Amino acid sequence: MAREIRFINRTLSDGLLQIFRSSPFLGILSFLIVIIISSVIPLSFLWLIQYFLFDSAFIAIQSSCLRNLLTIWSIAEVGFLIYQCYLYKKIQHPTQPPLITSSERDQLVSYALQNIKDVPRTLSKWFMDCPFEDIDRESIAGWLAFAFYSKYLNDLTESEYNEIDCFIEKVQEQTQMKAATEKSSRKIFYMRHILDPVRVIFRPLAFYFVTDTIVNGILAKWNLSLRG
Repeated sequence: MAREIRFINRTLSDGLLQIFRSSPFLGILSFLIVIIISSVIPLSFLWLIQYFLFDSAFIAIQSSCLRNLLTIWSIAEVGFLIYQCYLYKKIQHPTQPPLITSSERDQLVSYALQNIKDVPRTLSKWFMDCPFEDIDRESIAGWLAFAFYSKYLNDLTESEYNEIDCFIEKVQEQTQMKAATEKSSRKIFYMRHILDPVRVIFRPLAFYFVTDTIVNGILAKWNLSLRG
């Protein structure tokens, strides 16, 4: 049986604190790893600034070979950051959703009702594990507005809103469930893959060099040695 995936809204600091509570050593080690990874790009900028703009280096390194290596790597890190910023800006542009007819939308709803065994639980997953009892009708309408029209609820036309209202009635009738008509008192979030901005964590080139090149190479050799 597949393991159930739960949504956890947790910041990095909360995650590190939880690790520290379970194991202080692992918590401190994780914190140091985060600091090292996060400091690569700022140090690259700092090195290039002192290398090109100042005659006297405030990061003193005697070896010219090492200085040149650090300069080349710092340029690569800054260039990689610029490339990541370009990709980040590019993926934020909203995509054009596929056009489907009203009958196709109705068929999708019917197909979902036939194949989803536990509709409230499935909706709860789309709403970030929010209990179904706390999901109000307006929030479901907003989610369907995204799902079928890639729009916010307030941007729907009257005919689109009426169609979504009919879909909700159809779901409630066939599943014998009823969403709350009153607005929920809690803040409700749901997944909107097209409308929501893409969250990106910028990591240095050194991080990918270690994880994708060195570690993968070691694992590949280890896998081959196990196979004989």
